Amino acid sequence: MKVTEQNFEKDGGGVVTLIPEEAEDLWHIYNIVVRGDRIRAQTYRKVQREGSLGSTQAFMKKLVLTLAVKSVEYDGKANLIRFSGKNVCENEFIRLGQFHTVEVELNSNLSVMKSNWDFISRDRLQQAVDAKRSAEVAAILIDQGVANFYLLTSCLAKELCKVQVNIPKKRGLFSGHQKAIERFFQQVMGAIQQHIDFSVVKCVLVAGPGFVRDDFLKWMWQEAQTKGQSAASLLSNRGFFVSARASSAYKWARL
Repeated sequence: MKVTEQNFEKDGGGVVTLIPEEAEDLWHIYNIVVRGDRIRAQTYRKVQREGSLGSTQAFMKKLVLTLAVKSVEYDGKANLIRFSGKNVCENEFIRLGQFHTVEVELNSNLSVMKSNWDFISRDRLQQAVDAKRSAEVAAILIDQGVANFYLLTSCLAKELCKVQVNIPKKRGLFSGHQKAIERFFQQVMGAIQQHIDFSVVKCVLVAGPGFVRDDFLKWMWQEAQTKGQSAASLLSNRGFFVSARASSAYKWARL
């Protein structure tokens, strides 16, 4: 989740403008916005305009609506949230007090106005913006030439990064296969050091089909021994790493 504006008043009220970037961000928003809050978002409405000769023309118009929220609906299949409520800012096409529904999708701007941003709302917002702060489990889904990194919280799996290296299928002295494997393992090890904060994360699950996960871990511990101080954090947290079988190296994998 990206926050583009954040303004809290001394009395606890305020406005936050945000952009949901992942499906899990919509779930956070669903739990932040409650009845009585106000939201502002873009929407499209079919409007009519009368011509000079008395004829009417209907067309779709992009509008910005501000609603006093009466209900919030989360649609996980469509990846959107529906806000229903009364329009509180009159414009040329929508009367004050009219009841409307606004759908907010991924990568669209949404402003949330509350009379009281309490601790729970602010904390939930911060969790969505910075999953690293509360994620105690990291997952690395790994297979031949691909590794996907995630942080797992109580309600979401947030993608951290992806490592992908082309591994030649042909094996042999001059095929480049072994060098590509080592380059891949080096990049995965570097991503662990860059993206996983061991002061927060207490378990690193390395999972995938076949034997790549175990080959990588064996290689990494041997490599870390030769790195000295630059790999000290990895070695001191070796007990946090767990190997497990998974059906694939992607988010929908089954353990």
